[in-house]
Amino acid sequence: MTKITVEQLMSKMSDLNADESELSEYFILDEERSGPFSPKFKLNPATVQIPRGANAAQRTAALMNSANWFARMNRKSAFQKKLAQGYDGPIIVSEGDSWFQYPIRLRDTIDHLMASYAIYSLGAAGDLLKRMADKQEYIRALEETGAEILLLSGGGNDLVAGGALASHLEAFDPELAPADYLLPSFQALLDDALGHYGRMFRQVQQRFPHVNILCHGYDYPVPNKDKWLGQPMESRGIRDRALQMAIAAEMMDQFNRRLRRLSRSMPNVTYIDCRGVVGNNRWFDGLHPTGEGYGDVARKFQLEINRIANARSGPPVVVSGPFGSAVELSRALQAPPVIAGGPAKGMSLHVGINSVDPTHYDGWDGQLAACEADALAMQGIAESEGFKPQLVLTSDATRQNVVDEIKRAAKDLSPGDMFLFTVSSHGGRVPDFNQDEDHDDDSQRMDETLCLYDFQIADDELYMLWTLFRDGVRVLIMPDTCHSGSMARFGPTAPAELFGRVIPQDPRIRAMPLYVEDRVWRANEAAYRTASKSYSAMKESVMTAPLSSPIQASVLNLGACKDTQYAMDGPQNGAFTGALLNVWNGGRFTGDYRAFRAAIDAEIGSDSQTPQLFERLLKQPNFVLDRPFTLQPAGISSGTGTVAAKSFSASVDPMTEDEGDENDLLPDAELDAILSAKTRGAGFRSATAALEWPDYADFDGFIRSLGLKNFGTDEFLILGGGHSTPGGKCQGKNTYPPRGLWTNIAKTAQALDHFRDRIGKPIAITNAYRGPAYNACIGGAKQSQHMKFCALDFKVSGMSAPEAAKALRWLRDKEGFFTGGIGRYSSFTHIDTRGVNATWPPAFRDMKLSGSSPLKKREPRDLAERIAILIATMLAKPRSAPGAKSRSSAFADPVSRSNDDFDPTSENAAHQQSLQAAVSASSVISFVENLTPSQKEDVLLSTLFAQRAADAKADPVKERELWHTTYMDMLSLMGWTREAAPFEASQKMKGNGSFDKVVLATLAQVATGNQFKIVESAMEALRGLAADDGKIKLFDFETSTSTGGNFQIGSAEASGDVISMALGAFNFNFKDKKQNILFVSWGKNELDYWLSAQKVVLSPTIYADIREIIRDKLADTRKTLIADIDIG
Repeated sequence: MTKITVEQLMSKMSDLNADESELSEYFILDEERSGPFSPKFKLNPATVQIPRGANAAQRTAALMNSANWFARMNRKSAFQKKLAQGYDGPIIVSEGDSWFQYPIRLRDTIDHLMASYAIYSLGAAGDLLKRMADKQEYIRALEETGAEILLLSGGGNDLVAGGALASHLEAFDPELAPADYLLPSFQALLDDALGHYGRMFRQVQQRFPHVNILCHGYDYPVPNKDKWLGQPMESRGIRDRALQMAIAAEMMDQFNRRLRRLSRSMPNVTYIDCRGVVGNNRWFDGLHPTGEGYGDVARKFQLEINRIANARSGPPVVVSGPFGSAVELSRALQAPPVIAGGPAKGMSLHVGINSVDPTHYDGWDGQLAACEADALAMQGIAESEGFKPQLVLTSDATRQNVVDEIKRAAKDLSPGDMFLFTVSSHGGRVPDFNQDEDHDDDSQRMDETLCLYDFQIADDELYMLWTLFRDGVRVLIMPDTCHSGSMARFGPTAPAELFGRVIPQDPRIRAMPLYVEDRVWRANEAAYRTASKSYSAMKESVMTAPLSSPIQASVLNLGACKDTQYAMDGPQNGAFTGALLNVWNGGRFTGDYRAFRAAIDAEIGSDSQTPQLFERLLKQPNFVLDRPFTLQPAGISSGTGTVAAKSFSASVDPMTEDEGDENDLLPDAELDAILSAKTRGAGFRSATAALEWPDYADFDGFIRSLGLKNFGTDEFLILGGGHSTPGGKCQGKNTYPPRGLWTNIAKTAQALDHFRDRIGKPIAITNAYRGPAYNACIGGAKQSQHMKFCALDFKVSGMSAPEAAKALRWLRDKEGFFTGGIGRYSSFTHIDTRGVNATWPPAFRDMKLSGSSPLKKREPRDLAERIAILIATMLAKPRSAPGAKSRSSAFADPVSRSNDDFDPTSENAAHQQSLQAAVSASSVISFVENLTPSQKEDVLLSTLFAQRAADAKADPVKERELWHTTYMDMLSLMGWTREAAPFEASQKMKGNGSFDKVVLATLAQVATGNQFKIVESAMEALRGLAADDGKIKLFDFETSTSTGGNFQIGSAEASGDVISMALGAFNFNFKDKKQNILFVSWGKNELDYWLSAQKVVLSPTIYADIREIIRDKLADTRKTLIADIDIG
């Protein structure tokens, strides 16, 4: 075989379309330099001409660096190509060691999976878990790609102690079992590895609660003479190969067991067991499978990926970034549910306690009238809906009986089944013996309880009971007790005294009196302390937070009142249960749980008792959309029963006939205030959301995780004009979005955020989530996407609603940025991301779009993309003649940006400070006195960079429109933004005209008084220069050709760190010979010219990130193309 040179090999590797397998023959494993799970390679002398000579080592090192670069870039290229080809599967990010990234020589796990999926690969051979957790590259990748699955591989390097395994092994002893050879220090290795895994799991869950994590354990390795397993064991006298394999298997068993246990304790984490997959005969070396072995590992991952993508028990979370799939929501809504064991079954437990045992409650019997009646009534509802009920009343409602019944249901119910728990009794409190409460005040460290007949059961114990139910089971809790809004923290108890007087308690209140509460726990302290040991000390805030809660079932609580309120007893039923029975009306009620709660609230009709829905533990978001107490038959997922919204097909336009002329406008004053704040760059804040809504902090974290540039949290909590109109029929009827629906808004929010960037105008969101009752009240569409929190209505500042709708259609139909609904209304525009395209009204749907885009060029997604574009930008060479007379600038060299005070003794620094104007190639830039030298440099270099980039792309005279578009795009890329639409005109100049008057008249449209004055002074200074002056010649050469010219005039002013500039752009064509663009007399012929004027503002934060790139690229050009103007 003919050998190839290093240069030829580098050429092959520069082709990102090349398959890694085509390059494998040119590399062999470098065993000396390789680490565990960290293979290093060297050139294969049989296929590559090894370099010799003085620079041989340098050439070889460059090639090996190229090998690493090729492996990474090859995968990124494959990821982008798959998306460009219309990929509509799940977006995946992978992070890991050599089981995920074994470059060139082997086809590893990710190589196999990339044939089917779009995977953004971060893996690097030899990656340690600590490094992964510290760097958090996967967090950035999840943000940028909008991925819904994260694949993790790691721990192998940690297990073999980086080659120091011998120090964690006992010396050979024939009496020892394989497990006995592992010293306690090996457990420390495991603790460290699993600790880093836990960190990564938590990092992802806190930022991206929708993301599913797949991790894996390794198969049993085969020790040989390798330095990671075989040699360390031999150094301890362990030479028998079978014993070596047994010890290695024990190491992997312990790691797999610990990782599986950790994964089961975390939501949305799946452990994949790879033991036995590779076998004994498919190992490339002691730690890495062959390509065939990796293929079988990949198939195990593929099964789980397909399960997540296609077999969810309800509509999955869909959060996509700029690379997100356009049809993922459509596919997910139609995915069949997974219900084990055939038709769903229901079990229910109904507890009613009219009195308690005085023996335990220190003589208090807690007499109530209607609790048993409540339990019997709820049992009747359960039976009619197909549940298998269990009734326990008063003396039978002991702590042991209630706990046993709940545990029996948890054992018997399978995914798709439902458990209903109703309880009517007193509520009480005991001290926080297990120290789970989050209060700083010791007086508030109490656990809330349900008063059962013989003992109180704490909220902590109830929550631990819910953890026993399987993933996919639905649990509905309906407590008719005091402080029952969340069943998590029952809220503060009313004071027993006020101004020294005992407050009599209403006997109808279902709450244990404080004086009884204190006596009961003190008399039974030992028993309650013992009981507290049976449940977790996990903080209550953690237990009830969806990101960290160990509860796997979907738990919904419909409580009798707020956490701060009392539930009232009655002669026949409790106030809550009695209202519920009236609303249920023998099963005739057909709404969902939210409508059910609202109707019960209206039936009670009291501000002192407000029923509450607690949705924080909903794993199946659409559970709350079911008809109450309804068991879903096999094949119907939660939220798609008799009253749920119909499924959508990608081939139909389901909403065009269903959306009406909805009328829920914000008052003009409120809308104007929002747009005014947005125009100033200020955020919109709700006056009440953060104070009134307990879930505000979590929702704020969720919105922040979306990475939006233009919208804040409170803008998605607009409750609607009808809700806030005093005296209106819909006043106060809307609610904040339920937790289970939050993720539905993500894709819509990101699409609107992008649209805001592309139109360059402030947007006010006028309508977001609508509760079903509110939607009906305002006359909204029956299947409105607003009820799913998937839709937003909005108004664009300075643009009519129909024009905004057309621009939005361009983004969807021409650019394919999102898939969903667009509604054109006279005063607002509707957007949603339902997963299929819908357009209304029909006339708008059938209207053809214009041939040119109404949108601005897309902004970079992040700093890395912005930098990459600037680095790749080609700049034109100067057109001016070098060495012209009187051409020098104080800004020919970089400005000192140290923290030192200004040095007035430095001649150049003083000149920079005092300079008021300069010619910068084809621009004249002037400065108001309040700019610092650093700010002047930023203005000069950014405008010069934009000029050179536009000159490289278009002829500034003949291709004026393309040149000017490129010029403005480059300014935007560097952080300049328009304050308003530019003033533009095309005109003719008669003979003997002069451009200086045109310039001043144009800039007067946009300049402040100070900016106009300094421009005027600069023009006068130029007028007085000789024709051969260097500044005049520079400007002339850079602005004009034989047929016309193109130039810009700018005047900059500072307000703190922010720089604003009045910027005029001018383009003309002529036939006469000219001498000076600004002041020439044009003779008999007319001059055709075009002009534009606008106000632009430079973002100091954006420019600070890219300043050094601009400086570097203009390091030489600035010396020849900037000339100072002495205004005098």
